[in-house]
Amino acid sequence: LTEASIPPNLFEASKRRVERLEELQNRGIVTQRDVHNGFQRVIWDASADARGFRSGAELIGDMQTRLNDALVTAAVPVLTAGKDGRILDVGCGTGSLVPELERAGIGRGQIVGVDISNDMVRVALEKYGGRVRFVASDFLEFDDELKFDTVLFGMSLQDLPDPTEALNKAATLVKPNGRIVIAHPQGASHVLMQRRKDLPDPTEALNKAATLVKPNGRIVIAHPQGASHVLMQRRNNILMVPNALPTLEDLKDMVTVTGTSLERFRIVAEPGNPGDAVDEKHGYLAVLEATE
Repeated sequence: LTEASIPPNLFEASKRRVERLEELQNRGIVTQRDVHNGFQRVIWDASADARGFRSGAELIGDMQTRLNDALVTAAVPVLTAGKDGRILDVGCGTGSLVPELERAGIGRGQIVGVDISNDMVRVALEKYGGRVRFVASDFLEFDDELKFDTVLFGMSLQDLPDPTEALNKAATLVKPNGRIVIAHPQGASHVLMQRRKDLPDPTEALNKAATLVKPNGRIVIAHPQGASHVLMQRRNNILMVPNALPTLEDLKDMVTVTGTSLERFRIVAEPGNPGDAVDEKHGYLAVLEATE
């Protein structure tokens, strides 16, 4: 299980919650941070039970090695402090890093996890009982009587509404000579890719791109794993990947609609269809070129 599947009834309920949040923001009743946190709760609550089946972080090859190295770095101040050492796992989810932290030498009683999703924390408590303390809270509102030797953002900083504010908050929770560790084994480029691929409307996004391109310039849409991979991600968790990559027919429709920014573009590289030989061999690549 590499992605969390969401039952149709739960998806529809989550979708209604998202629409309600957007309505409240448009009316000025809630702030952008409230909406961001609300989206996060909707997404992670919906996938909590499916993700709970994972025994650990479940990374492969170099990714697991990178994660292990990061957690060893995070563990140093905790181990130096002995039995009183403590680590805070920000965005702990269902506790997937607990086994990895144990392998780094940290005891379960030294770990505190905080996550904005009530359901993620519920599943984490079911998995680990009272041996690890988990708290359902917005990290920016989290507090604890004791300081931590390490505050760890393990693949989570990018999910917080304001990274600068989050790091300043972490600084208030760290002991003297403690550490703040920010780790993502797939790297910053992977996070940027995730951020860019989840635009709310591909047609709108491409029309926006068309307004930014010089005459004879190009719009390039690429995904090395192909359209079928994106479709699989979307089927597994439509809240996190709301859009499929446009098919060739979609692109043809987009460039033939009059009155849009894309009408001055032509398709010079055609993508394969999901699962066909081109998509499987080359991944997804579409190129639109401005004609003037």
